[in-house]
Amino acid sequence: MLKKQMQIYIEQQTKTNGSLFFFSEEKKYLLGHSFVVEKELEEKNTAERFPNIYLELASKETDETIEENVDSTFLATEIHYFEKKIEEYLYVESDAFVIVGVESLSLEVDSVFRTYEGIFGLKIPKKAEGAIRSFFEKTLEGNHTTYNLMFNAQDGMWDVNLPIEAIPGFSNQMNIGDVLQLIYLFLFQLGEELEKKQ
Repeated sequence: MLKKQMQIYIEQQTKTNGSLFFFSEEKKYLLGHSFVVEKELEEKNTAERFPNIYLELASKETDETIEENVDSTFLATEIHYFEKKIEEYLYVESDAFVIVGVESLSLEVDSVFRTYEGIFGLKIPKKAEGAIRSFFEKTLEGNHTTYNLMFNAQDGMWDVNLPIEAIPGFSNQMNIGDVLQLIYLFLFQLGEELEKKQ
């Protein structure tokens, strides 16, 4: 799945952009799988990797928009912003998310447990449940390894509530862009793991 999604993404980006931006982990994957890419692969280690990113702040209680088309400079804000603004969540979309089987995701701090959460739909077949759970349990760490994973048959995808602070490398001093990168690469790693099991 990952290889196919990566190929589709490269073809789409090649038509519209002058360069192809990837994280170093993705570039390593591309080179290791002998992808034929006509354009130069540029390595990015920040949220610049996500083209056409769309950010929206919304109310957790009502889902009403607080601010839409939030400027991408907001990605430099430290993630603990959501501890102070616990009634808000950040909705994020990016073309690149399709590679890891996600259309959009939300970031927030849980109002009760005060834990950082990533909430999203994951387009991975239902039959992969065992492999997904195995990866989560093997990779997530600390005392915050509780996650919610439920298959939504109507949408044909997994509803995921991921404890971000259980992802190795997380710190509440990170900025929002770095947290998005952390989640993305966690899901990219999941994609690699699932490919090995096919």
